[in-house]
Amino acid sequence: MAIRDEFNCYGYFYNIEKKGEIVGECRNILEIVRKSNSLNEKVDAIAIMMNPGKSTPIGGQSKVINDIKDLGSSENQLVLTNPDETQTRIMGVMNEMQWNRVRVLNLSDLREKDHNKLKKKIEHFEDSLGDIHSIFSKERKDELNNFLIKEKVPLILAWGTERYLLNIAETCLNIIKDKRSVGVSSSQEEKFFLHPLATNLSWKNEILKQLENI
Repeated sequence: MAIRDEFNCYGYFYNIEKKGEIVGECRNILEIVRKSNSLNEKVDAIAIMMNPGKSTPIGGQSKVINDIKDLGSSENQLVLTNPDETQTRIMGVMNEMQWNRVRVLNLSDLREKDHNKLKKKIEHFEDSLGDIHSIFSKERKDELNNFLIKEKVPLILAWGTERYLLNIAETCLNIIKDKRSVGVSSSQEEKFFLHPLATNLSWKNEILKQLENI
């Protein structure tokens, strides 16, 4: 059985509209859950990544909102999504750790698989609406508390090395400084942690080694 066949991935997708224009296609949360379990299963760990990449809902539409306060209760609106290779790497860690549920959050909710295009999308978004595309924005404190702060589980830091995300990475690290975390540090910048798809590295083995020691 392929590892992807052992898990379901559920996400909450939303689009932010301003003056009739969609300024952000987003996903704020992803839950990777073993198929033999349910979304009522306790969270075993939380991974913090760069952004949702090319993640899309299966057969569903994204909620359209005009204000981030209109997000509502994400847990009640999760829909199935197709897993990608990054999530498959997380599933590999889950199998080794015998975990049943891992939550994925991102420095930015904006969906875009091309890193250069993501930079432009973030700039365009922030020109209109500031930093609310990030769950680490001050305006989303309650949401962050619900999905991250209240959970007493290890964090897997893996948001890569894109310098245009440095400010958000610094904010994130300040918020989680008292939590247990693992991550493969980048030689480029101490606030960067290598992505699961980093080349020339057994990312999974390094993460497993660190998890043994926290």
